[in-house]
Amino acid sequence: MAYNSAGSGQEQFEKTLESLDAKITKLKTEWQTFIMGIANSDFIKGIIDAGTKILSLLNSIIDKLSGGNGLVKSVFSLITAFGAFKAGGAIAKGVLGNVGTMIGVNAGK
Repeated sequence: MAYNSAGSGQEQFEKTLESLDAKITKLKTEWQTFIMGIANSDFIKGIIDAGTKILSLLNSIIDKLSGGNGLVKSVFSLITAFGAFKAGGAIAKGVLGNVGTMIGVNAGK
């Protein structure tokens, strides 16, 4: 009789694992759908396109200022990258703060 109890316990354990696995799979699927929805957003695509155009313009300016000199270009690139990261951080903080305000959370405060 103890053997049957162990077998029943094992069956229940396997059912529980299958149920948990199914729930985790569903969560992963919903997460991927959510992320793809954000990635396919016209707003996000617009930000990426604008960023690409800005970087293209900056590269053009750096090329003209450096006259093809690699060292000067590298220095300008580092300065530009630092400024872009700093500006990007400020923009991200502003956007996240606005989203937090919309949903009732004070982000970054």
